[in-house]
Amino acid sequence: MKNTFFKYLSLTILAIALSVPNIPYCFGATHPYLQNTFTYTTGGTTGVSVNGQPLYSCKITWPLKSGYSFQYLWEKIEGNGWLNAGENSVTVDYWYLSLADSEIRLNISDNSGTVMDTGTLMWNGSAFVEKEPVPEISVSPLAYQESLEILDSFATPTDYPYGMAFDGEYLWITDFYFSDKIFKLDTRGNTISSFSSPGRSPMGLTYDGTYLWNLDSDDMKIYQLDKNGNIISSFSISEGEYAGGLTYDETYLWHSNRSDKKIYQTDTSGNIISSINSPGDSPTGMTYDGRYLWIANWYSPAKIYQMEINGNVVNEFDAPGNNAKGMTFDGEFLWLADSGTDKIYKYRMPGITVGSSSTETFTVKNSGISLLIGFLSISGADVSEFHIQNNNCSNRTLATGQEAAVQIVFSPTSPGVKNAFLRIPSNDPNIPVLEVPLRGTGKVGEIGKGNVNGDITVDLKDAILSLKIASGIPVISVYKEADVNGDGKIGVEEGIFALRKTASL
Repeated sequence: MKNTFFKYLSLTILAIALSVPNIPYCFGATHPYLQNTFTYTTGGTTGVSVNGQPLYSCKITWPLKSGYSFQYLWEKIEGNGWLNAGENSVTVDYWYLSLADSEIRLNISDNSGTVMDTGTLMWNGSAFVEKEPVPEISVSPLAYQESLEILDSFATPTDYPYGMAFDGEYLWITDFYFSDKIFKLDTRGNTISSFSSPGRSPMGLTYDGTYLWNLDSDDMKIYQLDKNGNIISSFSISEGEYAGGLTYDETYLWHSNRSDKKIYQTDTSGNIISSINSPGDSPTGMTYDGRYLWIANWYSPAKIYQMEINGNVVNEFDAPGNNAKGMTFDGEFLWLADSGTDKIYKYRMPGITVGSSSTETFTVKNSGISLLIGFLSISGADVSEFHIQNNNCSNRTLATGQEAAVQIVFSPTSPGVKNAFLRIPSNDPNIPVLEVPLRGTGKVGEIGKGNVNGDITVDLKDAILSLKIASGIPVISVYKEADVNGDGKIGVEEGIFALRKTASL
């Protein structure tokens, strides 16, 4: 039997005085498809009191008559409460509610799924007084977080730039959609030359010290090319992949797959070595800086991630546009192509030079009643890299709306990403200890003779890199400023110099 269109709900407000002292009244409503009785239970005190009176938890359940169910519902409940709909009843759970003009709107169906009625359950009155005010701590900014600084940008030679590579002198960029070409540019954006890509959808691009490698999402292949576009070799990647980014880590290739949100490490014959989860849902551009992988996430959100090769994300930054695509690293600067703005962006790498420092001021604020702040401290893996100065917060009481400031100084003693936490204890019952993430990057300063890999010392690593280069083994991330004999190259002389330094000769 299908009912006529719902007549406006007639309310019967039942004010039921509870036998337990100091527990407020609860109110119920009736409806043609609800049983006329409802159940009420109390869960005891919430641990919160107002003017010496405890607040109690409360549960009201309206059972449905046999043969009906809730199809869906909409709620408007002021305060800290929620509504649950089962097959045979609707339940309101709360421990603090201001029930003035609160309502539940619902569709009721019979067991065949036919909507029988649309109506509103309402009650009026005030069941609980306002919750007792408490101290409420907050801090700004929310973290010590570095940024990528844009140093320059220029228009791309294509309307759909995707992959990027750097060969030690020139930038290379693919046109994924329109011309299917690979362009050679100088670092000011001037086009030097171009050639047709081997496939119809050139995406990822990287350079191994001798050859270009191009990932084509239409052919599902990765091609090894000389700088004139001639194919040296190729291998297939798995069908069904939505592959995009490509980079080389001096030994292995890495490519991203948007289908399964993974990043695959392969040898140069295509054999999969390992895989890690992508930090974003739409990984596109990729590059390697000698220590970290960098991943451009296309959209939702457009981000740039810095991560270790085991998949651990150490930093994330906002991309300049909404279509972050190709990335490359030139040994000093990070480059990003964006197909939304059709621009190439040049970034200064994040970080503070080892031996120097950077200061961030944090403001602590109280939005509640009297806030008692305890002793501030720093903890975490790299606690020695950060320290507190000009501390106007520790062991202080802040009135409502009052603020206090503290400074955190980051002084890296070695290259790499450093992590710690600023701990702010207080009497805020919801956040007894507020932990502020501290994350900074130490980087090398001026590169001296023999310092081929750009860290803070000349050691065996520099000797090995130099001898690799002298042997013709491709190496990407080296510093030409480490040149020892003035020939503008890195090779045997630099290797010998590093070995002597290591041996203290």
